Amino acid sequence: MNKFTNGWYLVYVKSNLENKISGLLLKSNIENFLPTYNSFRQWHDRKKKVTLPLFPNYIFVYLTSTSEYIACQKIEGVSGFIKFGKYPAIIPVSVIDQLKILNSPEINIGVTTESFKAGEVITIEHGILNGLTCEVVQHRGNNMVLVRVDLLNRNILVDIPTNNLISEEKSKINLTASRYRAA
Repeated sequence: MNKFTNGWYLVYVKSNLENKISGLLLKSNIENFLPTYNSFRQWHDRKKKVTLPLFPNYIFVYLTSTSEYIACQKIEGVSGFIKFGKYPAIIPVSVIDQLKILNSPEINIGVTTESFKAGEVITIEHGILNGLTCEVVQHRGNNMVLVRVDLLNRNILVDIPTNNLISEEKSKINLTASRYRAA
């Protein structure tokens, strides 16, 4: 790497070592982010709530120098950086911010890799997910909608009250109307 760029990078790690490597990165003073979700797993004698990585085998790291880049690669269990061509891919801050919102303990999410048939595109207008664009998957009674938020090729399912949503068409109309009022 000739010229280093500060930013969020994506590290590929060995399977089932995400939490351990995240801890090792912190011990090395490397800021990292491991998005997780809660799931229930059934064993033959019990059911248990477990925390799983949202993106298995991946950890987001914020690097500020070439020395941090090298230190990150030397951590046991780190296989390497995800690259576009010859250079490590930089993850936009907006994607990290969206993932941090979804990783909030107040939000109950489910994860699927299924592709859904395209539905109405909407924007979340109120609440902790304010500003995220998503797709309607299913109506859940009179007041709730199941929506899909697509982040880094993972479909994240969230139940949202209908009063927190606005359709993209209405959003565009409101934006146009506010521009005319401002002029």
